[in-house]
Amino acid sequence: MGVSYAFVMLKLCVGYGLNMIPVREAIYHVAKVDTKTIIWWKHGLIVSFMATLSLFGGLFLPRVNTALGLVGGFSGGFISYIFPALMYMYSGNWTLQKVGWFHFLMTYILLICGVVGVVFGTISTIYGEFTA
Repeated sequence: MGVSYAFVMLKLCVGYGLNMIPVREAIYHVAKVDTKTIIWWKHGLIVSFMATLSLFGGLFLPRVNTALGLVGGFSGGFISYIFPALMYMYSGNWTLQKVGWFHFLMTYILLICGVVGVVFGTISTIYGEFTA
């Protein structure tokens, strides 16, 4: 039993790093900060702020089902529906004449279904939290 707890802790620590490194890089990209030349104490402040937000999120979400529902509804919809449609659209030469009616229509349907899935998945998780 203790071995399984140790591996769950290892998984949580590795998962935190795997999730927060891309988030940090995205924040740096939006703020137009070069990750190789940022001063160490500014980097430390940003990472500490993100870790504090994660800690407060973990403390104030009373059940793990709420966190899993929010993460699943949000990231699942983005990864499986929204991002593929947007990548196909922004890959270049995205016109009705180039791709044809079928691909054009199906890509927009995929994008709209993804947005609807993210919205309703998030709403149902929040609604379930308040009615439980």
